[in-house]
Amino acid sequence: MHTAMTPALAEGAVLLNQPNSGLSLADEAALLDAGLPPINGDFTGKDLLVAGQLSAADLEIFFGETDLMDHVESDQGKVRLLGNRVVLNEFFEPSTRTDYSSRFAAIALGADVVVFNADGSTSLKKGETDLDTVVTMDQYIGGELGGLHVIRHPDRRFVYEAADAVEHPVINAGNGAGEHVTQGMLDVVTIRRRLGEFAGKTVVFYGDMLKGRTSHSTAELLAKLGVDKMFFVAPNAFQMPEEVLAKLDRLGAAYEMTDDIEGVIADADVLYRMRLQLERFSEEERRAMPRMGMVSPELLEHAKETLVMLHPFPEDSRIPDFHPAVRKDPRFAVWEQTRQGKIARMALFALTLGRPLSGLSDLQRERILSA
Repeated sequence: MHTAMTPALAEGAVLLNQPNSGLSLADEAALLDAGLPPINGDFTGKDLLVAGQLSAADLEIFFGETDLMDHVESDQGKVRLLGNRVVLNEFFEPSTRTDYSSRFAAIALGADVVVFNADGSTSLKKGETDLDTVVTMDQYIGGELGGLHVIRHPDRRFVYEAADAVEHPVINAGNGAGEHVTQGMLDVVTIRRRLGEFAGKTVVFYGDMLKGRTSHSTAELLAKLGVDKMFFVAPNAFQMPEEVLAKLDRLGAAYEMTDDIEGVIADADVLYRMRLQLERFSEEERRAMPRMGMVSPELLEHAKETLVMLHPFPEDSRIPDFHPAVRKDPRFAVWEQTRQGKIARMALFALTLGRPLSGLSDLQRERILSA
C-alpha cells in the first residue's frame, strides 16, 4: 500500500521549497531520495522513482520476469494477466519510446490504458496545477492495486511530490535531468541478453551525461551489477554530474572521465551513445556548445567484434550520433534495446501490480498463457 511521506523526505521537501536554500545538486538528490523505500525483493505496490531503490537482487528478480515476458512477446503476444487493472500514462514532456512502449506493455498484459498528455485539452488550460491533475486521475483508478501511474515531467522534483500525493504506485518515466530508471532497467536487460554477464565488462558512455538522465540511472544499475569499469566520455561541459558520481563512489564503482573516445573504444564491451539534450539548455548555452563526433565506421575499426552499441534515442537528425553506415553494423543493438522497452515495462507493471508470471504456480501460469 502507498505510504505517506517519511520524515526525511518531508524535511527535504521543506528545505527544497525554500528560495536560495544553497543546497548542492548532490545534497538535493540525497534529500529527495532519502524517504524512498528500497524494493527489497518485493515490487508490489511500491513507487519506483530512482535506481537507488534497486539492489542487484531486485534486478535478478526483474531479469527473471523479463525472461518470461520475452516468451509472451514472442509467442502469444498478449495475455490476460492484468485484467481489470489500469496503466495511466501522464506525460508532461514529449515522448515516443517510453510513452508508447508503456502503452503496448499494458495492452499486452490485458490492462486498460488511459493516456494523459499536456496538450491543452485539459483543465491545465484553466490554471489547474500539474499535481492536482495527477491527483484527480488517481481518484478514478480504484482498488489498492487497481493500477499505476507512469509519469514524465520536466521538473525533477515532481514525481516525488506526485508519489506522495496519490494512493497508487508511481513509476518515474523521466524527471527533468534527474533519472530515467525504467530506461536504465531496459538498458541492463539488453546488455545481459547480448553479453550474458556484467562481471569483467567495460561500458563507455559517450555524449551528454550532464542532462542525459538515462546515463544517470543506467550507470548506477551497472555499478550494482558489477561491471568492471565505466568510462564517461564528454567535454567537461557535458560530464557526469556531481550527484551521480557521489552515488557511484558510495557503490565503489570504478570509472574514469575523459574526452578521448579514440583512446577508450578498444576497451569497450558496450558503447552507450547519447544525444545532446538541446531542449534543456538556453540559446546562449547552445551557441557555445562544443560538438562531439559521430560514431563512425573508422572509429569502430578499433572496437571489439563483440561490441554492443546502445542509444536511448531519439537520435537528433540535426546532430546525428551515428554515421548512417553504423546503423547497418551487426553491433548496433539499438532496435533490440527499443524492443526491450516494451518487455521490461511488461515485467515491471506485473511486478508492481502484484501479478508477476514468476509468482504463479506452473498450473496458474499455463492457464493464463493458454487463455
